[in-house]
Amino acid sequence: SCSFLSQLTELYLYNNKLTSLDEFSGVDFSELRILHISNNCLTNVDALGNCKFKNLNQLLLYDNQISQIDNLGNCDFSKLKVLSIYYNRLTNVNSLAKTNLGNLSEMTLSRNKINNVDDFPKMNLANLKLLVLHNNCINNIEPLTRCNFFELKNCLMYCNKISKVSAKNQKAIADMKSKYPKLTYLRI
Repeated sequence: SCSFLSQLTELYLYNNKLTSLDEFSGVDFSELRILHISNNCLTNVDALGNCKFKNLNQLLLYDNQISQIDNLGNCDFSKLKVLSIYYNRLTNVNSLAKTNLGNLSEMTLSRNKINNVDDFPKMNLANLKLLVLHNNCINNIEPLTRCNFFELKNCLMYCNKISKVSAKNQKAIADMKSKYPKLTYLRI
């Protein structure tokens, strides 16, 4: 049984060559503040969608082989501040539109295969300060102009398939600069 896990406030499982998280499915992680499962061999994190997270501040899943995060949409991430899922194989993060990310201040999704940001306007990202999406396959940034990035300061989107010369993306860049007044660094 994993009942002792419900008392943990921090759990570090990085660099362990983990291939599955199935043993954590359904665990009550209500007290957990930091979950660090980076630098493993995970292809999915479905089991985390069945866990109870009430106070999670940081979810670090970078440097794995994760191709989808659909079940994370079932999680209570209302207190999550840092989400790092870079160096994986994600093609989209649409499921995050189903969860409350209202306190998220840093989202790092670089070095994946994300091909669109269409569902970003559906996400509650009002407190996001840092958005890192570089080294993906994104070609249209217009959906980002429809987000409520009230606090966004830094947005890194270089090394994507964004054509800066396309009229659509030029307008989106101008719209982002005017709509998000706290945005001081935009790298495309």
